[in-house]
Amino acid sequence: DAAVALGAALPAVGRASSALFRDAREGSGARAKLGVLSDCHDDLVELLEQPQLAASAVRNGLYSEALELDAAAAARAAMHPAIPALQRVAAGVRASLGELRHRLLLRLSEPLTLPEALHIVGLLRRLPPPHALSEPQQRSAFLRGRAAYLDKAVAALPPEDTEPVDYLLRRLELCRVHWHDTCVQFRALFFSSAAAAPAQLDSPAATDAAVERLLCGPPLPADWPPAPPALATASEEAAAAAARSGDGGWLALSASDGSAALLDA
Repeated sequence: DAAVALGAALPAVGRASSALFRDAREGSGARAKLGVLSDCHDDLVELLEQPQLAASAVRNGLYSEALELDAAAAARAAMHPAIPALQRVAAGVRASLGELRHRLLLRLSEPLTLPEALHIVGLLRRLPPPHALSEPQQRSAFLRGRAAYLDKAVAALPPEDTEPVDYLLRRLELCRVHWHDTCVQFRALFFSSAAAAPAQLDSPAATDAAVERLLCGPPLPADWPPAPPALATASEEAAAAAARSGDGGWLALSASDGSAALLDA
């Protein structure tokens, strides 16, 4: 009877032992994975923190580092498209580039030297889609930013009611220096590019038409600086200030002639 009972129980014991071995193998595999995860813990934490690192780099002005993080995250996501975590990391890093572009565009409306302008436009050209800007949009953004800076500089001048002559001379000098610097920087930044065919910008009329197309050109995002005022408006304001001065007649005529020459140049 005992032998018969033992023989009847053997199949159940075999099934239980097989399940035990299977669970042991699965547990061993899970333990091996946990061991690998533990060994790579620091690298995984660094990888998952890249979106926060990119946002911090943008806040601290480390724009080149933020772009390098985005390029590295995009390359990993493209190399391993089946890993959702890498796709989420790449998307998180890419999201911080919108703030980067906004800061670069605002920087164009501040005091700017030629090396700084080259650096900022170079960063704008490195932006990936959907934040990338076309060449006409880059030119338009630069001109709009410099016009916004001129508006702030003119607003900071002493009131014109106290000394109209001094105000007019200061404003004319400010505009002369600003327009000269802007033209020099614009030529250094854009006139050597393939998109700006120099043969099309040889004549003053062609140059004026090109600048007008840039100022009124492609639609711009809402976070860009406002469009610059027309030179004719600045001319009228300068002539009006000259008319209120003691030597209003010849100063107004000089301001009008000088502004007309700038518009024709």
